[in-house]
Amino acid sequence: MLDSMRRMTGTWIVRILFGLLILSFAAWGIGDVFRGRVASDNVAEVGDVPISRDELARQYRREIERVQRVMGPDFDSERAREMGLLDRTLDALVEGQLVAAKARDLGLIASDETVRRQIYEEPSFQTAAGVFDPNVFRRVLFEYNLSESAYIATLRAGLTRNQLMEAVRAGASVPSLMRDATYRYRGERRVAEYLTIPNASVPAGPEPTQDELAAFHAGNPALFSVPELREIVAIHLDPDEVAKDIAPSEEQIRDSYQQRLPSISVPERRRVRNMVLPDRDKAEAARAAIATGRSFDEVAKESAGQTEAQTNLGSVTQRELTPSLATVAFGLAEGAVGGPVESPLGWHLIQVEKIEPGRTPALEEARAEIVRELAREIAVADLVKRANQLEDELAGGAKLEEAAEKLGVKLVRPGPIDARGRTRTGTAVTGIPQDPRFIETAFRAQPDVPTALQETRAGGYYILRVDTVTPPALRPLDEVRSQVAAALIAKRREEAGRARAETLRDRARGGETLAKIGAELGLEAKTGEPITRFAAVEPNSPVPAQLVSELFKATVGDTVVAPYDGGFAIGKVKEIRPAVPTGAAADLARLESQLGDAIAGDLVAQFTRALRDRYPVSINQAALGTIQ
Repeated sequence: MLDSMRRMTGTWIVRILFGLLILSFAAWGIGDVFRGRVASDNVAEVGDVPISRDELARQYRREIERVQRVMGPDFDSERAREMGLLDRTLDALVEGQLVAAKARDLGLIASDETVRRQIYEEPSFQTAAGVFDPNVFRRVLFEYNLSESAYIATLRAGLTRNQLMEAVRAGASVPSLMRDATYRYRGERRVAEYLTIPNASVPAGPEPTQDELAAFHAGNPALFSVPELREIVAIHLDPDEVAKDIAPSEEQIRDSYQQRLPSISVPERRRVRNMVLPDRDKAEAARAAIATGRSFDEVAKESAGQTEAQTNLGSVTQRELTPSLATVAFGLAEGAVGGPVESPLGWHLIQVEKIEPGRTPALEEARAEIVRELAREIAVADLVKRANQLEDELAGGAKLEEAAEKLGVKLVRPGPIDARGRTRTGTAVTGIPQDPRFIETAFRAQPDVPTALQETRAGGYYILRVDTVTPPALRPLDEVRSQVAAALIAKRREEAGRARAETLRDRARGGETLAKIGAELGLEAKTGEPITRFAAVEPNSPVPAQLVSELFKATVGDTVVAPYDGGFAIGKVKEIRPAVPTGAAADLARLESQLGDAIAGDLVAQFTRALRDRYPVSINQAALGTIQ
C-alpha cells in the first residue's frame, strides 16, 4: 500500500487532487498579511487577481470530504474550522496565485501539446496495458468530482507553475560531506542492556509531619495556587446570534433563490459517446463514414482504435466537459453526431445517445436553507456596519457599556476567568467568542483600557476591557492538604529512586552485571535489539526514551542512568555498530534525494515568501466568515 502511494505521488492527477494538502504545510501562512475590509464577494486578492468566495468554498468542501475519508463522517465544517482547515485551504489558493502571477510576468505557459502529452502519459488514466483510455479519464475525474474543463485548466496552471518552481528547486544541491555525515549519524546502531526500576518500589516512608507539609506547601506555590483570574466586560458581535433575529423579506428570498439556482438545480445530463482522433482530416473522414449509415462504435474502432467501452463517457453534465466539447454535445439532438471539435486531447466526434432533462427545485423545497444562509449573509454585512458604529462611539469617548446600549447589543460578563478560559473552580466558561484569540487578547490587555476591535474566525467582532486582575494566590494548606501530602510523598520517592538508581549504576560501573542487580530487586535486566538514536520517538520502543539519549552519549561498556515516566532506568552499552557509507550506494542515493528535497523545500519557501513582497495580498474576513 505504501509503495503504491509513493509511486502515485509522482503523477499529475495525484498532485492536483492532493495539492491543497501539500500546500497546507508551506512554510508561510496568511496570518501576517494585510487584512482589510474588501467590499466584494471575493475572499482574497493576490495582486489584481481575485479569489472568489465560491472558489474557496468549493475547494474547502473538497478538503472536508478528503479528511472525512480518513476521519469519518463526524468530521464536519465546525471541526474543520477548529483545525484551521479553511485558513490552510485559502493559504494554498493564495500561494498558487502568487506563483502563477510570477509565471505570467515571466511569460511562462504550458502549451496544448504539453497538456495533451501529460494527460496521455498519466498512469491514472491508462488501461492495464498502459494505454490512455478516455473512458478511464472521465471516470477518474467523476470519482473526484472534477469536470474535464476544470481538470485541464488546473493541469495547465500546474504545469506552468511547475516550470517556475522546478527552476527554483534546481538550485538545491547536497554536498557529499553533508550526505555522508548524515548517513553516519542516522544509521549508527547500539546494543544495550537495561533495567527499569519503578519509583513505586521505593518505600513511601512515614507520613509527612505538619511542619513538613507546611514547608513543602510554601516552597511549591505553583502546584497549589489559583492562577491569575481576570474579570472582563466585552461586546461580541456574533453573526450566528444576529442571524437568529433576521427574517429575510420575500423579495430577498426570491432574489437569492434565483441567484442560487445554478448551484441547487439538477442540471441536464446527456449520455455521450466520444471518439478521439489525432488530426482534423481523420476526424472528418470518420464523420463522413458515420453519415453513410455505419455505427459510431464501428467507425471508432476502425478509425481511432477505441472500443465501445472507451468511447462511452456515460452520463455527463455540461460543466463536466471542456467548453468546446460541451457546446457541441449540448447542442445536438438525441442520436445526432457532432464535430469534429478540437481539445487538448485531440479532435473529437460526439454522439448524444440520450438526453436526461434537468430539474430545478421549487422555491419551497429550498426555502429553509436559503433563509438560513441569507440571514447569516445579512448578519455578516450588518455587523460590518455595527463594527464601524462601535468604533465611532468609542472614538467619541463612550464606554463599552454606553456603546452597547447605543447599539442595542448585550454585554458579555463571564465572571473571573483564567488563561485557559476556565472559572475559579476549573469549569469551562460559556457565552464568550469561541476563538482562542479572545482569551489571548484578554490576558494581554492592560486593565481599564479597552482593546482594539478584533475580528473572529467566524466573521464576527469583539472588543473587551479588563476590569479587575486577581493575581495568582496560594490556596490555604487546609484546603489542599491531601494534594500536598501526595505530592510530597511522590517527590520523596523520586529522590530516593534517583539516589538508588545512581548507586546501582555505580555498582555496575564497578563490574557487577545488571542481571545480578536486577535479581536482587526482583526485576529482570533485558538486552534490546540494536537501536538508532531515533528509537526515542519510535512507537513501542522497549528502551525508555530518555535512556536512549544517554546511551548515545556513552562509550562501549559504560553504564548510564535516566528518568522515565514513573521511575529510573539503568543502561549499559554493549556494542556500537557504525554506519559505513562505503558500499551503501542505494541508501546514500535515497538519503541524498531526501536531503535534496528538504533543501529544495527551503528554497521554495524562501521564494514564496519573497513573492509576497512583490504581489500584495489582501484578505476579506467578512466574506471569509460566511463560508460554512
